[in-house]
Amino acid sequence: MIRILSSLLSLLLLCGQVNRELPDINDRFFSSFLIDHWNTSKGLPSNSLMDIYQTSDSFIWITSFNGLIKFDGVNFTVFNKNNLPNLATNGFRHIFEDHNKNIWFGTVGAGILRFKDNHFHLFTPESDQFTARKAIVDDQDNTIWIATNNHGVFNLVDSVYKKVEWPEFEGVIINDIAECHSKVIWFATEGHGLSAYKDGKFYVFKDKLMSNEIKTLAISPSNNIWVGTINGLSKIYNSKITNYPQFRNVEINAIFVEDDRYLWMAAKQGLYIFDTKTNRHVSIKEFQGINITGLTRIIQDREGSYWITSESMGLLRLRRGKFMNFTKLDGLSTDRINTVLEYDKSTYLIGTDDGKIQQVKNDRVSPFDLKNEFPDVRIKQIMKDRSGDLWISSDAGLIHKRGAYEKLYSTVDGFPTNQIRFQYEDSRGWKWIGTRNGGVVRLKSNGEMTIFNMEHGLSSNFIFSAIEDRQGRILITTRDGGINRIDLEDKITIFYGLEGMVGNSIFNAYQDYDDNIFLCSNAGLMRFRDEKFKVLTAENGLPLESIFDI
Repeated sequence: MIRILSSLLSLLLLCGQVNRELPDINDRFFSSFLIDHWNTSKGLPSNSLMDIYQTSDSFIWITSFNGLIKFDGVNFTVFNKNNLPNLATNGFRHIFEDHNKNIWFGTVGAGILRFKDNHFHLFTPESDQFTARKAIVDDQDNTIWIATNNHGVFNLVDSVYKKVEWPEFEGVIINDIAECHSKVIWFATEGHGLSAYKDGKFYVFKDKLMSNEIKTLAISPSNNIWVGTINGLSKIYNSKITNYPQFRNVEINAIFVEDDRYLWMAAKQGLYIFDTKTNRHVSIKEFQGINITGLTRIIQDREGSYWITSESMGLLRLRRGKFMNFTKLDGLSTDRINTVLEYDKSTYLIGTDDGKIQQVKNDRVSPFDLKNEFPDVRIKQIMKDRSGDLWISSDAGLIHKRGAYEKLYSTVDGFPTNQIRFQYEDSRGWKWIGTRNGGVVRLKSNGEMTIFNMEHGLSSNFIFSAIEDRQGRILITTRDGGINRIDLEDKITIFYGLEGMVGNSIFNAYQDYDDNIFLCSNAGLMRFRDEKFKVLTAENGLPLESIFDI
């Protein structure tokens, strides 16, 4: 018997639970996420995956048309006709674990497969009653419900398939089944809207949803029925239907409700996350170079990670990292970053490989205004001196910025080259500017400029770094030239090829509180103290011997 809409919706009022607060969605939502990707090259039998489920023993099960897959986090185990002799197909669709911890798998044309006590048992239909199992659930009375393509709904009773007799299901594809806490069972149909079963009676609802072609259902801990359709999202709550036009034309294949607030929606067009409290959403079609479209299912595991199956990209996992990432998706001009400076407590300056300086303030990326522009020129370093002035090194020269004042130092001003690698401020406020092929430039506070290069006694013109030691001397590290030390009288002492040195290309240097100077090279870490060197390599416990910075 078909009842009116109000009768159907009154069933919804029986589901309920209190919401729990979560942070608002914003455009930084994905910034702290990492992604893992598995495909056929990493052990999957197919890149086209149908469903995914984490069972109570923490294993991940995945279905495909090339077999059933069990994943322990490291290795995939595939079950198919080769190792399940009674199986007539390699095609699997739905996965479900019942209240008794039996795991059920819907096959394509071969019945229902049950996994219990580490053994498989196949429940084969008597005839061609149905060809594909779209969804399986057990209700609170431990009855197994099975949805099919075109053949309606069946119960599995005492190992026998029993058809649920209702005319509305004849010739109808049932895409999903879900049960409310009040023992209302909901059926998502393809083209025939939403149906429900309660106390031996059926109800049908075909109007006012975004579409009658329903792909998936999700019942929240509160009294919400979330309906994913071929044309977007609808909600039924407290006898009221709400449609969400922002998701029009989005084909939603699966919905996961997180803590009764966030909807994670796996869609043909990508991944959508909807904050039902603020009515805001974010979506991605590509993440960290991986295509995220054609999604078929999404779940959250017990560790809080999100597992996503797709129709062509295999298996994806999104997990929250401890770091917040800023990329082109957040407004950076490029993902190739050379330098970061903490400008003040809430602002960071970013120097990029394409000649841009951008600022991150309160987690927002925006341009940083400079009079000088360097299109496609690398920004190598940004430094803030003791007076608050900015010094910016680039492949087009050195910029000194003080408020609105801005000056570009280049070969026009007497610099030996425009390729500036870094700048360093010593205890006197003097600036030491390292170049790629012109040695070191010293700028005193009064503007006096001095050049130190191979013509003046340096061992190399390619400068990697500079630091000041406790005696006020400047140590210059070079490529292929070892270390150059410039004392207070500008006398240069070269340390090159000495005992204890394991290479003459020194990337960076650091002095600790005990006056040890540590030197980074591609052959290990060196300690320089009392004019002597000691090398630290893998034999001393270093995991790698190529050390760039410290």
